[in-house]
Amino acid sequence: MLDGIKEKRLRTEADFQYGRKQYKSALRKYLLLLELSLKNKWVPKQALYHEKVGDCYEKLDHKKKEDLDRDHENAGKHYVNAARIYSSQSEYGKAAEVYEKGALAFEEVGRHKDAAEFYLNSGIMFIDIGDLFNASYTIQKAAKYYEQDKEYEKAGGAYVKAATLDMRVRDKASAALNFTRAAKDYEKVKNLEKAIECYANAAELQSLESVSYTHLRAHETVLDLVCRLLLEK
Repeated sequence: MLDGIKEKRLRTEADFQYGRKQYKSALRKYLLLLELSLKNKWVPKQALYHEKVGDCYEKLDHKKKEDLDRDHENAGKHYVNAARIYSSQSEYGKAAEVYEKGALAFEEVGRHKDAAEFYLNSGIMFIDIGDLFNASYTIQKAAKYYEQDKEYEKAGGAYVKAATLDMRVRDKASAALNFTRAAKDYEKVKNLEKAIECYANAAELQSLESVSYTHLRAHETVLDLVCRLLLEK
């Protein structure tokens, strides 16, 4: 009872301070609210306050890069906690939104691998709510950040996931493009088997528009063609 009254008062103060851009003061209040929600096992409110704490860490002023990096890392940790709780409550849309916030936090400090993981998780949440367009978009973002971190195998895998989603919504052009991107990443790590498979998928989806029929030799299949072109590169 008393904690409920205390929460209401603190929430009013925190929201007011956040609205006035007094982020450091608001952060202190939201941390107290998070502590209350954990103490009382208010699970849905734990997600909300983790998210609010993350928002405050994101907006704090910083004079030193190390302070900026630390607070963005703190924001990311709270966002992932919030997203996991939202997901456990079947609030997949909200979980996806918060994972994207976490990705942006790590983008800003150049932590590409962490940004990629957050975008990938966001994509999974979009899949769970049936939003395949946004799922493909965020998974492609994950792939691009894996590429920046030179994690080409993971980038290729993410592009394949995006291509598969594109196919489910009958967007053959985007699927072909993502299969081609995956193939190029697999080439970079000498995974020719997967590269060939992705090039073949792209060629089939494009009906060989990007590779002229005149390139075909007698009795050559699409897969033979792709293998030959890959080996001739």
